[in-house]
Amino acid sequence: MMSLELPAIKIAQIGWRTSSERKEVTLYITRMTARELIDESIVKVDRWDANTNPEGYQRPLSEYRRRQILDYLLKEEGVFPTSVLLNVRGEIEFIPSSEDKSVGKLIIPDESLPMYLVDGQHRVAGIQYGLLKGYDEFLDYPLPVVIMNQDKITEVAMFYKINKRQKGVPVDIAERNLQELARTQRETLATIEGEPKVLEAEAVEIVDYLNTEPDSPWYGKIYMPGSKRAGTLIKQSVMAKAIGKMFQRNTTLLVEDRENIKRFLKDYWKVIKELYPTAFGNNTEYNLTRSQGVRALTYLAGNVYLICKAQDNFTIENIRSILEKLKGGTDPIEDSWWHREFGADITQGTNERAVERLYRELLGRISL
Repeated sequence: MMSLELPAIKIAQIGWRTSSERKEVTLYITRMTARELIDESIVKVDRWDANTNPEGYQRPLSEYRRRQILDYLLKEEGVFPTSVLLNVRGEIEFIPSSEDKSVGKLIIPDESLPMYLVDGQHRVAGIQYGLLKGYDEFLDYPLPVVIMNQDKITEVAMFYKINKRQKGVPVDIAERNLQELARTQRETLATIEGEPKVLEAEAVEIVDYLNTEPDSPWYGKIYMPGSKRAGTLIKQSVMAKAIGKMFQRNTTLLVEDRENIKRFLKDYWKVIKELYPTAFGNNTEYNLTRSQGVRALTYLAGNVYLICKAQDNFTIENIRSILEKLKGGTDPIEDSWWHREFGADITQGTNERAVERLYRELLGRISL
């Protein structure tokens, strides 16, 4: 094979410290096509395999991620603005093409190939998967590429730090991103992310309402992205997920006016607070406004809403008459029932299983 020549921009960054000074690191920014990136004589993945490559470091290829990438290319924006990171372990040459010494041509001789793919293997694999499926238009699909010229130890270190330290988008922020997208791309999002995720994202609007209405018992008590945690009781993501699941459990709610549901939930939680004034808001000693309590009571709200609808009566007095059944019978649910240490054991089993059991217990009480 001949040497590989690529138009490139050369940049120097201040790298790691060696004794008392910092070592300069040079990077080359260029573009490469899928045709080049899937050619193993040009780019190779140093994938670990116990039998064939025990010195490799790349994780196994995820078939799910590969299909997900192709779906993104075919059904969504199909744009990859972030660069693929490659490393050349051998010698290279950079020839400036103008007075600007940072613009020129990067020459990678045959003996220094293949380069090694440090970050971006699923993007490349997803495009390759599309080619295998007959989407030939992706053969010349261009990707931004950054090329390093380091030894394998540095290459592995970069892979580890990029992947180990990289944090995904926080759930609360992701919900708001999906909420915005769902306004115009709901059907597509439901296909890709699933209906439960879309319902959860759409529930953020209701969470905001509960958190900002001055007469809401949740006023200023829901922890929002970027806000202060002190003084709050529950995270936005927990409340949004619970409301989303309320819709899933009671699908007839999906056709109800969201403004009505907002007002109903505000009144519903007002009644809960009235019935359990000691337990509500005391997360140190009680479970009621902690994750499991909030989720179970939110699921229950869907059933209470449907009872009110059947009675054509959404007054706060009617909601109270339904929820007061929780405090009736021979084993009434009082504030003490919610106590974390001395109350009912409502947290046994896995988290979701415990919530489901608690919800069923509450539902059984109001159904008497």
